[in-house]
Amino acid sequence: MEQLSAQRDAVRAYMEAPFEPDESPASLSAANAALADPVRARGKTIYEEQSCDACHGSDGLGTQGAPTLAGMPAKYPGGALTAILKNPTSKMTEGGMTPLDLPDADLAALVTYVNSVR
Repeated sequence: MEQLSAQRDAVRAYMEAPFEPDESPASLSAANAALADPVRARGKTIYEEQSCDACHGSDGLGTQGAPTLAGMPAKYPGGALTAILKNPTSKMTEGGMTPLDLPDADLAALVTYVNSVR
């Protein structure tokens, strides 16, 4: 009975929350992201230049070859994402990821882009 009550409360809270549509990579606002945030746009370019999109997908939402990049700020807070990009785990290298040796500004732009993937 407690579980049903909790489930009803969760459904009610969900239904009462304001609607916030997810932004599609093909949406007009996504297309204008470069104008709104040039650092993130530069990060997307670096993401493509480094062939991250070959495994993680063009939108960073993952493929059969590599996981989604959504949620990285929670998984790798602060400078942890930068560190893991420079020194991938053995599981990552076994999957084909190579350590990134980029100038600090480029690495910061890449991290900004990865952290924006939703």
